Amino acid sequence: MDAISPTEAVDAMRDDYIEHDPAADFEHAEQIFQQDNLNFREQIADPKLAHWVNQLHPKYYNFATLFPTAKKRKARKNAKRRVILAKQVEKVFPKLLYPGEHVRFITRGTLNSFVEQYFLGLVALLINRTVFVVTDFRVLLINCDGKGRPHQMKWQIPFEELIVFKPGGMIGSTVFQARDDKKLKFSGVHRDDRKAIESVISERIETAKRAEIAFPHHRGRDPLCPICATPVMMKSNSCQECGDEFVKPIKVAMLSLLLPCLGEFYLAHRGIGLLELFGYAITLMVVMAISTSGEPNAWIVGVILLAFAHIFDAFLTNHVASKGIRSKSLAWKKP
Repeated sequence: MDAISPTEAVDAMRDDYIEHDPAADFEHAEQIFQQDNLNFREQIADPKLAHWVNQLHPKYYNFATLFPTAKKRKARKNAKRRVILAKQVEKVFPKLLYPGEHVRFITRGTLNSFVEQYFLGLVALLINRTVFVVTDFRVLLINCDGKGRPHQMKWQIPFEELIVFKPGGMIGSTVFQARDDKKLKFSGVHRDDRKAIESVISERIETAKRAEIAFPHHRGRDPLCPICATPVMMKSNSCQECGDEFVKPIKVAMLSLLLPCLGEFYLAHRGIGLLELFGYAITLMVVMAISTSGEPNAWIVGVILLAFAHIFDAFLTNHVASKGIRSKSLAWKKP
């Protein structure tokens, strides 16, 4: 899909929440938006709440939707939690957000996959932690660590492509489904955030339908280039915008086939790599014990067990590497 003018997109999507002269230029529209943010901050009576709100750079956020409970009892606690998370992600906003695109809400959860949890266990929880960034035009899904610091993998779902959004459940589950994509079920989303994000996303979906804005995308859920954040096609070898080459999952699998844990280190999953290295060391000790037990053909059992460890780790690492797009230039490097 052809990219739309950022100014056209901002003008169309902004009409529903601020007074905006269609003939005004982009800079004027941004000035109006920033004045709204300034007015919001000035109306906060609680000094501790104001302290947390003032930690964020106003050019990136819509404070009115990010802090919808500013007048309620839990406002201070919710604001602190969202600000701490936003500060972790804010460093990627300059390349991630379009001109005039603002963050309306932010929270996080963990992608649930029965198959991954069955085969990977704790590793599945470590690799599936995700920050949700709801903007004027789309939902951004950012793979992160336990503190919310962003990793390389990122995806977008434009509101016109979001066909299912359902918060709720006993474990804080939230479900996203884009057109032509499977359902993504996340757990661990804070209860107050589930209520707030439902309101924000529902309003933006209706606005997208009414304004008929087609945000640049290829499919319902597109991975984003780790370097320039341009939407790219799944299984692309490189970014058409910046030319960055992407990691090939088969290469990662071959590294793990050669030495279990090596593929995880290549993906910069150092914690997971160390866990796999520890597990592989235990496997080697078991294999040596079996091979030297003196039992007939014991060495065959040892070789089979060792081969299984290499092949199984290669299979799992290939699956992990196929979940999203990573830059070859950032291989081995800590996020």
